[in-house]
Amino acid sequence: MDKQEAQQHLMMTIAFSDRGASTDGIEEAFRAGADLNAIDEDGRTPLTEAVLGGMGSPKAVEELLRLGADPNLEDRNGWTPWTANRMMLGDESPVVKEVQERIQGLLEAHDASHAGEEILALAGHVLAGDLDEVRRLLEAGVPVNPQNLCLLTHAIGGSLEMARALIEAGAQIEGSPGRENQTPLMNAAQNGELGFVKLLIEAGADANLTLEDCWTPMDYAVQNEHEEVVQWLREHASGSADGGVLHVPTGEGRFDDLGVLTKDMIATLERWDAAYGIEAEVGAGSLLLVNFKTLPADVSPLAAEIYEFCPDVVDQNFGCMDVMVEMMEASGQPLSEEIAALIKGVDFSDDDFGHVLLRRSLEHTRSVGLWWD
Repeated sequence: MDKQEAQQHLMMTIAFSDRGASTDGIEEAFRAGADLNAIDEDGRTPLTEAVLGGMGSPKAVEELLRLGADPNLEDRNGWTPWTANRMMLGDESPVVKEVQERIQGLLEAHDASHAGEEILALAGHVLAGDLDEVRRLLEAGVPVNPQNLCLLTHAIGGSLEMARALIEAGAQIEGSPGRENQTPLMNAAQNGELGFVKLLIEAGADANLTLEDCWTPMDYAVQNEHEEVVQWLREHASGSADGGVLHVPTGEGRFDDLGVLTKDMIATLERWDAAYGIEAEVGAGSLLLVNFKTLPADVSPLAAEIYEFCPDVVDQNFGCMDVMVEMMEASGQPLSEEIAALIKGVDFSDDDFGHVLLRRSLEHTRSVGLWWD
């Protein structure tokens, strides 16, 4: 494999390792030229991915440290292995805590720096509503706008006085949307926190700002049926529109029982229903499962349309099948009959194998699962 393939193999091995898969691929990727300290497209280093991915993977952390990964390197999101671990230790799950305690021991054994703990301490005091301690830490120089956390979002649901204090100290009113995937206003609208919605709008928050999912604060309020917030935004937030992006169920459409979907999704489902007849339902993790009653003799054009509609169906599923199979075989896990039949005769060295598998799966199951990260 070349260096780019080695890097991808490294990160995929780490991603699957928290599920019990073998970590042998880490050294294999390293020997093939993978950089143990590179930053991926999500802003993570291999070590922060091993700490933050899933429940965390002590096996991957141990292997990365053994091979020389930097235990103090900060990723593009502002996390070091140590601060990522400290954050994960706050998880309520005893299983996650046990995993992260093992990771903590590995980091301590490699003298990982504790720098950045003061930011996590500040966030903890914001969550606890300890205004005096928050003010003390801010006066001592702890940043109010750390790279990896939005303190203002942490304050939502607590006291308005805490949020005001953070705003007065210079907290960014829109937070760090590129990393949080929500602004504080979106979070407040989603959770029906009208007092915080009012405070944030008055402080200059943009009621019409959208991020990757194209949802406005109004959309979040509509989706979660916070009528009081919806009404206030209609009356007071200039330009805030009802469901500009979202399809709000009215009981009149063919797919209204699926809940809140984008207009593009609804239009695509209706086109497929007219052409092939479909049944669709939303499952766990917002997976949209589409079952086709009939299929064209050649499914290639439909498969291409599905990929254009939802690239993750190949990029994060069928196109990763080679890595999954390799890991299962390395760990001694048998392939299911369905997977064995699906991949039979497929050339994983072909760049197009993910699309081949999508077409095969359509022909065999007449269904496809779709999701958007």
